[in-house]
Amino acid sequence: MGGVLKHNGAQPLGINGVEDHIHMVFGMPPSLDVARLIKETKRSTSIWLKSQDSGLAHFGWQRGYGAFSVSKGKLRNVRQYIADQEQHHRKITFDDEWKSLLRIYGLDQNQ
Repeated sequence: MGGVLKHNGAQPLGINGVEDHIHMVFGMPPSLDVARLIKETKRSTSIWLKSQDSGLAHFGWQRGYGAFSVSKGKLRNVRQYIADQEQHHRKITFDDEWKSLLRIYGLDQNQ
């Protein structure tokens, strides 16, 4: 994933995940389009995963994604949060955390 981000002009700063999702934090120039970058990251990593193991032939990423901007002052905390994903999700499920984020930022859960 880091290689795909770099190839597309983004700077990977943290990537980690658990069995049902991943988190990435990366820097990107204003000329990049977030939707296009995520689409290309999903496409490229899906192709790579399928080439690694025939058991992953039907692998596919979910349709949606969430993207949030992070201030430079919060970057250290976000990088630590991403590094601690496995431990973090022992306390709260991804689904519960996602719903909480949507409430905090006043977003419709159906978006």
